Formats: sequence, structure tokens, C-alpha cells
Amino acid sequence: FEEDNFSFPVYLQDSVTLDFLLGNLKQKIIDTRYFLVLDDVWADDNGDWEDLQAVLKHGKPGSKILVTTRKVSVANTLSCNSGLIYYLSSLPDEDCWPILKQFAFVGKDQLSQQNREPLECIAKRISKKSKGLPLVAKDLGHHLQKSEARLWNDINDKELCNLAVWERVLRSLFLSYHDLPQSRIRDCFLYCVTFPKGLQIRIDNLIRHWIGQGYLAPSGNVKREDEVEATGREFFQHLASCSLFQDFVEEDDAGIVACKMHDIIHDLVQYLTSKDFVMKEVNRSEIMKFQLPEYDARHLTVILEEDHYFPLSIKGGSKLRSLSIFSAFGTRVVTCDSLHQLFVQSPCLRVLDLGMNNSCDNLLPKISSKIADCDDPKVFCIGDLENLNNLHEILRLKLVGNVIDVQQADKAKLQNKTHLK
Repeated sequence: FEEDNFSFPVYLQDSVTLDFLLGNLKQKIIDTRYFLVLDDVWADDNGDWEDLQAVLKHGKPGSKILVTTRKVSVANTLSCNSGLIYYLSSLPDEDCWPILKQFAFVGKDQLSQQNREPLECIAKRISKKSKGLPLVAKDLGHHLQKSEARLWNDINDKELCNLAVWERVLRSLFLSYHDLPQSRIRDCFLYCVTFPKGLQIRIDNLIRHWIGQGYLAPSGNVKREDEVEATGREFFQHLASCSLFQDFVEEDDAGIVACKMHDIIHDLVQYLTSKDFVMKEVNRSEIMKFQLPEYDARHLTVILEEDHYFPLSIKGGSKLRSLSIFSAFGTRVVTCDSLHQLFVQSPCLRVLDLGMNNSCDNLLPKISSKIADCDDPKVFCIGDLENLNNLHEILRLKLVGNVIDVQQADKAKLQNKTHLK
């Protein structure tokens, strides 16, 4: 491409207008074939681009424009052909290493081969913290370049979020969160922290969690079940289009049915929800009970490390709104006694996810009999709903027989369950 007389430094001041900048650009590209790179673009409104597009048409045929963005809507707005949109995946570790190396060893040319090789081995391991993101690899390289070589092992032993470079990474990632259009979508995004890193998230299950928390319908806004689920699907599609999910699993008739969240995006969400969210790995010594580190925790995720049962008692869980349990062992990790204690101690609980490995056969009737002290432990009585005033969205009841116990119906106090549709 022709480069003669193309560069023009412009020092921005308060008095500089868009018309002034566009005029300067027009003078430089008239009858010139150019290659223009617009990096990390966020504006997706056609109207924002009309003036610039008019100026860029003054270049010679064959001019090229490369746009990078995190938003599908930007790509659709600026591309005249969907075939010219390329969706980039994370870089493999072996490609992140050269990026980090380029910056980490600046000023270290005097190192002997004997001293350089051990440092390269450490730096190569550190490059894996980039998780396929070139910007993180670059920042890690700068961090190593500024750090004494004797400290590189300490850097390797730390999580990315515990390094000084995390603040720079955080500023870049926070733009994606700040760009989300409304508080309900932000709530849905932040709630994804309840799923452990690397877990494949089923979209229908995620939407059910959002419904349970009341994120998909404003308070007092009555919607049909299908409308609420459609809102959940819309919110998910928006988050996905902003590159906040990856590794999508699609089915012909259902579209996207599962996805994952990038580890570093998960770190961002953990940072933003540090006061509300607790993830607890339970070991054998905590089978009977454990103490939440924060009394104000709203969301608790429990990971059972071995073939353990869920603890019988959780201290400090009075404000819990969700509990998710994950275990790779066994078919039943939750006992009736532990859930009974949970319901007593956590009256604000809205979502209980026992995980795919829990066998729930006959579990609800047994729990209900403990809560409501039913005469027949094999029958779930409507009166068992008495204290569950935080039930949200949709409640389905299947009536067995042709007689309703008036006392049990009155005991249920359905009139107090104002969140039900």
C-alpha cells in the first residue's frame, strides 16, 4: 500500500471538533489507497458512522479497513457482507508464549544462555495464565520485564487475579460489563459466577436460575411463562454477542443449548461479586457443618471434593438467595436432614440446585414432612408451602384425589406469596 504523505499527527484539544478531524482525514486519503485499522470498536449505531464512512469513500479503490470488536452488533453494522466477519477463538498456549517472550526479555540481552534457559522455562509456564488472550500475554510480559528475575517463580505460583498486572486486565475487561445496557442483564451476567470455572453451562438451567432470582421480569410485571423464558433467551443472546461466553454447543432444532465462560471473565465476575458470592470446597472435616466467611453472602456454591454428603449445618447463611451443589461422585450428596436445616436457617433462599448427580426420588415428600410435620410422610401437603414466601414466578400444583383439605389450603397462605404469577 502507498504510504507517502499519509501520517498526520493531530494533538487533541478541547476545541478540536469532529468536523476538523474528518477534514484532515479527507485531505490525507484523497486519491490514496489506504489500510485503516479501527481497534476495539464499541459504537454499533449506524448514525455514528455515517460521517466517517462518507470521508473514507474518497480513497482509491482497493483501500481496506480492518475492525476489531467484542460485539457482534458492531460487526453486523460495519460489514456489508457477513462473509467478511471472522470470529476469533482464544489463542493456543504455544502462541501466547512468543507474545509474552517479546516483552519479558527486553533489556535482558546480556543474559548468558545458561541463565536465560531457566527463566524461559518459568516464563513459558507463566504465559499459560493468559488463557489464550494476547492482551493478557502482553501485560504479563511487561510485568516480568519490570520484575527481578529472582521473583519470577513467585509470580508463577500466584493466580492472575493476585498479581499487580490484574488491575490492567481488569480495566480492559470492565468495559464489557459497563457496556451492558440495563441492570437486569448485568444481574444475569454476575449471577453466572455461581457456576464453577470450566463448567459447561446448560442454557435452560441458567434461565431457570435467572427466573428464580426474579431477574427476568420487573417487580409487579406479570408475564406468561413462555414470555419469561423468551426474555431469558434474549438476555443470554445479548451476553453471548458481547463475547462474554464461549465454546457454544448447538443443536439443530434448539440453537445454542450450552456454553462455557472464559476463566478470566469468570475472575472478573468473582471480583465484581466478592461481597455477595462464596464458593466453598468441602473436605471431610467439614461434613457436619461449616461457617460462611461472610454473613452477607447472597449466593453459595458448594463443591464436594470427594464422595461426601452436603454439610448438615451452614452458619451465617440467613441471607442466602441461592445454593448450588456440585459433586462428581455418587448419586446422592444431599440428605433430608441437611436440607431441612438449610430451609430453617436460610428463609430467603430462592434457588436450590442439587446438581445433575443428585437422585431426588422421594426427596421432596420427605423434606416436606419434616418442614410441615405431615401425618403421612409419603404425601406432599399444600400446607407445606406455609413459610416459603419467596417462591418466584411459576408454581404448578398437581392435585391428587377430588377433595382439598381446607385447613391445609388455609395453612399454605398463598395470598402471602406475592412473587408468584
